[in-house]
Amino acid sequence: MLTPLLSDTVLLPSFVRTVLNADFHGAGLPLLSDTVLLPSFVRTVLNADFQVDGLAHLMMHFSWKWIGILASDNDIGLQGSQQLKKELHNVGICVAFHEILPTNIPQYKAQLLVETIKKSSASIVIFYAFESQVASIMREALNQNVYGKVWIGTIGWVTSAFSSDIDIWKTLHGTLGFAIYSGDIIGFKEYLFSIHPFKYPNDIYMKFFWEAAFGCKWLANGSLYRSADNEQRNRPTFCTGTEALELLDPSVYQVNEFRFTYSMYNAVYSLAVALSNLQSCTTGKGPFFNSTCTEWKDFVPWQVPQSVCSDSCPLGYRQAIRQGQPHCCHDCVPCPEGEIANHTDSVECFRCNRDQWTNEKQDVCLPKQVEFLSYDEHLGKALAVISIIFSLIPVYILGLFVKHRETPIVKANNCELSYLLLFSLVLCFLCSLIFIGYPLRGTCLLRQTAFGITFASCVSCVLAKTVTVVIAFSATKPGSKLQQWVGFKLPATIIICCTLLQVIICIVWLALSPPYPDFNTSAKIGILIIECNEGSAIAFWCMLGYMGLLASVSFVVAFLARNLPDSFNETRFITFSLLVFVSVWLSFVPAYLSTRGKYMIAVEIFAILSSGMGLLTCIFFPKCYIVLLRPEINTKEYLMGRSNARKTERNHVNG
Repeated sequence: MLTPLLSDTVLLPSFVRTVLNADFHGAGLPLLSDTVLLPSFVRTVLNADFQVDGLAHLMMHFSWKWIGILASDNDIGLQGSQQLKKELHNVGICVAFHEILPTNIPQYKAQLLVETIKKSSASIVIFYAFESQVASIMREALNQNVYGKVWIGTIGWVTSAFSSDIDIWKTLHGTLGFAIYSGDIIGFKEYLFSIHPFKYPNDIYMKFFWEAAFGCKWLANGSLYRSADNEQRNRPTFCTGTEALELLDPSVYQVNEFRFTYSMYNAVYSLAVALSNLQSCTTGKGPFFNSTCTEWKDFVPWQVPQSVCSDSCPLGYRQAIRQGQPHCCHDCVPCPEGEIANHTDSVECFRCNRDQWTNEKQDVCLPKQVEFLSYDEHLGKALAVISIIFSLIPVYILGLFVKHRETPIVKANNCELSYLLLFSLVLCFLCSLIFIGYPLRGTCLLRQTAFGITFASCVSCVLAKTVTVVIAFSATKPGSKLQQWVGFKLPATIIICCTLLQVIICIVWLALSPPYPDFNTSAKIGILIIECNEGSAIAFWCMLGYMGLLASVSFVVAFLARNLPDSFNETRFITFSLLVFVSVWLSFVPAYLSTRGKYMIAVEIFAILSSGMGLLTCIFFPKCYIVLLRPEINTKEYLMGRSNARKTERNHVNG
C-alpha cells in the first residue's frame, strides 16, 4: 500500500514535517525566488528550496547514501534536480544516476529508463517529475517486475489520482511523498458546489466542465453535440442542469483538500491584509522609519519587513565582510574610481573598459569624453589664425626686402641669409598647424620633426649671421686671413652642417622609435586623451637639447660681439632675440611637463609662435623701420658711421 504522505504522517521526524508544512511562499523555479534579481515579484506558491531541503533531510534521516534521480526535461525539473544534487553532495550523499524524462515518454525510452533503474544498486529513486511521466515509468516498471525500490515523490505528482490505480499499487508500495500543506478555506467548499452553467452563462469553460464531469452533452441551437461518426442509436446522455456536484466522486471533483489552492489563498489574503494595513496607516504610528506611513499605491520593496545583519548594499557599492563575523554581516564600501557595481549586494566591483568611465553613482560605465586640440573649438581656431597671421609677416618682410634689395640696410650682413631666415620663420609658424586636429599617424610623424628641423634652420641662420658680422669686422684689419671667408661660403656651411645634424637626429628617431597616435586614459579622470605618443622620449629631448645648444652658442657669439662699432650693431639685436628665444624655451619645459591633453599641445604651439616672433621682431623690425619710415638714413654713409650722417640723425631726433 501507499505509505502516508510526509505532510500527514506521524511516523517521520517532526523536523521534516515542520520544514514541509511551513507556509513560506516562493516560486516553483529557484531563479524566480531570487529576491535580489526580482525584488517585486509576488511569489504565491511554496518555495522550491524547502522541498530540496526536505528531501536531503529525509535521505540523512534514513542514512540513504546511494540514490537515483529522475527529472522532467523542463525548467522546474532541471533546475530543481540540479539544486537537489548540490544539496545532496553537501551532506555526503552520492547520486547513482540522474536521468532526464521527456515530456511525452515513448515506449522504448520508458523501457530504457526502467532498465537503468532495475540494473542500478540504488534502492531509492527520487521522481522530480509530473503525473504523466511518473505514470509511464510506473507502468513499465510493473511490466518488468521491478520491486524493492523506494520511490520518493514530489509535490508535482504524489497526490495525483493515478496513484489510486490498484495495479500500480504493487510498484508504489513503500513510496514516500511530499505534499503542500492542506488547509480549510471557509466557504470555498460551498462555493465549489454552487457553481452552475446557468449561474455563469458567459463562462465559456463552464459547459465543457459540466460535460466532462457528468459525461453528458448539452443541446446547442436545438441539436445535439455529437461526433461526426456518431450514429443515431448511440445518442449521448443529455445534460439537464439538475445534476448535483455533491454526488461526484472525490477523485473527479476534489473539494475536501486544498493544497495549491490553500497556498494561493494564504498568499493573496496576506497581500490583501498588508495593503489594508498600509491604507489604514496613521502618520506617527506607522511601521516604517520614524513611525512613518507610505502611500498604499506607491510602496517600495524595502517596506516588505526585514531581518538582516547588514543592510543591502546599493548600486555603486560592494560588500566587505567584517573581520571575525559571519558572512551575512558586511559593510558597504564604495567602488574605486573607474569601477562599478551595477546590482545590489555586489561582492565585487567591475572595472570599466579603457575608453569608458563611471557615472557619478558608479553603477554604469559611460563613454569617456574625448579630448584633443581640435579646429572646431575656440582655442584651436585662435591658435590656427595666429599661426597663419604670423606666417604672413615674414612673407611681407621678405617681399619688402626683395623690393629694396639695392639699399644698404638690406645688403648689409648678407641679404641671402636674411631671405633664408625669413623663409625658415614662415615654415616655423606654419608647422604649428600640424599640432592642431585629430592625431593621425602621418601628423604624429611630422609634428616634432618638422618643428625641430625648421627651428634648427632658423637658429643656424642666426648663428651664421652673427659669425658673418664678426668675420666682416675682423677681415677689415690689415693682413687678416679672414677675408677669404667673407661671402656666402661660410654661412652656407654653418647652416647646412647645423641643420643636417638635426635632420640626422630626427631620422634616427623615426627609424628606431617613431611617434604614433595613442589613447591616454590615465592622465585625466573620466577623459580619453587622443595624443601623439613621442615613441622615444630620449630622442624628443635630444632634439630639443640640440636646438637649445645651437641657440646657446649663437647667444654667446652674439653677446661677445655686442661691442662692435655702431655700424655693425645687428649683433645687439641678435643677442636680444636669442635671449627672448632661450627664455621662452626654458619656460616651456616645466610648463610642458605640468600639463596634459590639449593644453600641453597649446603650450608647445605658444612656445613655437612666441619664440619665432621674438626672432622676427628683434632682428627684422628695426630694419623694416628704417626701410619704411627712415629712408633718409638708409645710406652707405650712415652704415659706415660717417660723422655727417650721424649728425643728420641726431638733428632729426632732436628736432
